[in-house]
Amino acid sequence: MVKRAFETGNGHPQTMVELLSHQVERISDKFAYRFLAEGEEETDTLTYGGLFLRAQKIGALLQKKNLQGERALLLYQPGLDYITAFFGCLFAGVIAVPAYPPRNNRNLPRLQAIIEDAQASVALTSENLHEKIQSMFSGETRLQQLSLLATDGNLDEYTSLWRYPQISSDYLAFLQYTSGSTGSPKGVMVSHGNLIHNLSLIYQGFAMNEDSIGIIWLPPYHDMGLIGGLLEIIYAGACTVFMPPAAFLQRPVRMLEAVTRYKGTISGGPNFTYELLVDKTTEEMRSTLDLSSLQIVFNGAEPVRYETLQRFLTTFAPYGLRREALYPCYGLAEGTLYVSGSESHKEIAVASFDKKALERNEMLVSEDPDTSRILVSSGHFFGDQIVKIVNPETRIECPPEGFGEVWVKGASIAKGYWNRPEESRKTFQATLADSGDGPYLRTEDLAFIKDGELFIAGRIKDLIIIRGVNYYPQDIERVVERCHPSLRPGCGAAFSIDVNGEEQLVVAHEVEFRENPDIHQVAAAMQRTIAEEFEVQLYGLVLIKPGHIPKTSSGKIQRYAAKLGYLNNDLEILSTWRIETSPVQDATSASVPTPNLPVSNITQAELERWLVEKISLELHLPSHQIDVNQPFTRYGLDSAKAVLLAGDLQQLLGVSLPATLVYNYPTIAELAKYLVSGDMQPSSPSTAVTAPEGIRGETVQHDDLLTDIQKLSEEEAALLLLQRISEND
Repeated sequence: MVKRAFETGNGHPQTMVELLSHQVERISDKFAYRFLAEGEEETDTLTYGGLFLRAQKIGALLQKKNLQGERALLLYQPGLDYITAFFGCLFAGVIAVPAYPPRNNRNLPRLQAIIEDAQASVALTSENLHEKIQSMFSGETRLQQLSLLATDGNLDEYTSLWRYPQISSDYLAFLQYTSGSTGSPKGVMVSHGNLIHNLSLIYQGFAMNEDSIGIIWLPPYHDMGLIGGLLEIIYAGACTVFMPPAAFLQRPVRMLEAVTRYKGTISGGPNFTYELLVDKTTEEMRSTLDLSSLQIVFNGAEPVRYETLQRFLTTFAPYGLRREALYPCYGLAEGTLYVSGSESHKEIAVASFDKKALERNEMLVSEDPDTSRILVSSGHFFGDQIVKIVNPETRIECPPEGFGEVWVKGASIAKGYWNRPEESRKTFQATLADSGDGPYLRTEDLAFIKDGELFIAGRIKDLIIIRGVNYYPQDIERVVERCHPSLRPGCGAAFSIDVNGEEQLVVAHEVEFRENPDIHQVAAAMQRTIAEEFEVQLYGLVLIKPGHIPKTSSGKIQRYAAKLGYLNNDLEILSTWRIETSPVQDATSASVPTPNLPVSNITQAELERWLVEKISLELHLPSHQIDVNQPFTRYGLDSAKAVLLAGDLQQLLGVSLPATLVYNYPTIAELAKYLVSGDMQPSSPSTAVTAPEGIRGETVQHDDLLTDIQKLSEEEAALLLLQRISEND
């Protein structure tokens, strides 16, 4: 049985509307949310009663427009307006479609693809974004047809008009569009019943109660931030303190400062969260922290690395972090969110295996540190959810501790993909070949179960996950094949490899017949194209003979075979290129020297040299390869690192800088010239986030550059970051 937070007079809540109604009867005046718009000072709060009242008003507005059953796009910056609009949709029986608000026209194709797939008839937003979005939509016929409503104004006239919607546990709550390919995003159909069940699993896995306090920075547009960060506390009757992703990225210690200030019990993010917290905090920053209140520090959305956990624990144990608080977990959007997690208050389980064997999807126990890879358990299963390890070819369950695909069955499994019956059947309706048992969700994640613990070891599919951001290889292949005339269209493979514990992008590509191009010229063109299109760095390139890229009999690229060929050096290679790395490989073991001048007297040339060395260190590039007049994107500076760079400059100069700085001044020369111009305003290094004069109204709470996080996450994400516990799209 699933451990539940409570029972209502009519049993367990069947819908999110019923859930919030019940909590309001009990704890109407309790704070559900505290918002830190700039990552530090509390700028807004919302009680359970306040959330219910606002959801009623927005719900009544949507009911008046006869929108029940329709899909409504949610276009908001992170904050309370997004939360109230989401619940407003639930209160009206409108199917919410969370999405990133567009930053510019470059973001519109993906948004338009979501609108067309969901057949959305209305978009909800805030008054401060309404005019900007309307202007951006004006050039696209389909977008012009979308009704645009602002929900953060005075809606008192709707106070008494709300009527309880005719919905049940099977009614769709929202469509979770998975990250990745811009051409065909898939909307996972999540019902009220799916949400309630998954929230109950998280409640049990996290050992939550009404005194739990979440500290969240994750993007609210995807499952990890939305469900795990913002909705779970409603189920638990607890409170969440949250900040925009940009505030965390610009100064990662803000997450731990909030834990200290609010005595947070739960926090976390993808694996790179912990890399940032180690790399981007100083001893001085850590000296004021008290992390003893933390009971759950969850880690998901990308492979959980043992080395990262050890570094994080070693760095922050002196400030109260307990080993038992570390909480690796696993899940995916198709399962609503949560599938498995560590048992709270217990140390995580690990196992060591031969690296080469794992690349072949085989398990060979090895304790040799030079040839082994330590896998971290993603915990075990709670409640009534059933998980099996199945041979993906025969569809027969593997023997105990056998290696195969993760199949999941239970009430958390979503209804399928919106308007994609065939894909839904293949993914959500799998049955075991010998017994007919089902239906199961096929995750396409490869794993084994040992002593009741789930160890994720790889993927069937070719999805590339770098820094928590998902990339479809076919998207990368489609772009790079046009970057140089010597490359054969349709004959390239993009994949990732593990380099010192971090995933890196590699491309293997055929050349045209009788062509033997200079690989450095091809690599330069490919680097630039990939950086500009995807904001990710190319690590390696191999040019191979025509007709020798691995393909199936039907002509499909076999990316995994190409990856093995690259690793084993048995492709028909013409030439090989790998990014020339700087002598300093570990950003934690070195830092960029401060210019030998008082900060107030730094010259443009001095600052340019500092920026070159900083980017060299962060991107592992030789400084001589960095041209101060070339765009940052050419070198693979992604959104996450751009925000971090702004934070580092803010600390160096002691002035207020926006998270958007690198996008407004896209080369080292332009940025250095602006920074020495004298137009900036001094500020406290710990609180400087407001934009200086010359940057039009861009502050952290209005930053929407992080559409990759995960990408959160689309993969971001990075985070970003987003996004979330491993997507399998």
